[in-house]
Amino acid sequence: MTNESANSGGPPAVDRATFQAELDKLRAREKAHTREGDAIAAARRRLPMTEVDASLTLTGPNGPVTLLDAFEGRRVLRRPDRRALTSPSAARTSPLLPTGIGPEPGRFSL
Repeated sequence: MTNESANSGGPPAVDRATFQAELDKLRAREKAHTREGDAIAAARRRLPMTEVDASLTLTGPNGPVTLLDAFEGRRVLRRPDRRALTSPSAARTSPLLPTGIGPEPGRFSL
């Protein structure tokens, strides 16, 4: 083994056992990070809800529309998957999005 990497500003060259020990420590930290992220996401899903006035007016491509009308009879307005957010044509045909709501900025605003 050479110590060239230490001279070049990179990490030091070490034996396999040292590398494995460092990798195991890093993996333990990564698992803890994942568990914490999962716990935060679960806490966010358990947050209490608040009622929203259904007559709130949004400005759509064809003029004012109420929040209730924007839902088009659905109980929940679901966020589309990433493909729909990056593809205007996918957003227009997504069964999860009410008509007229898509990734184009300014389509609906308060």
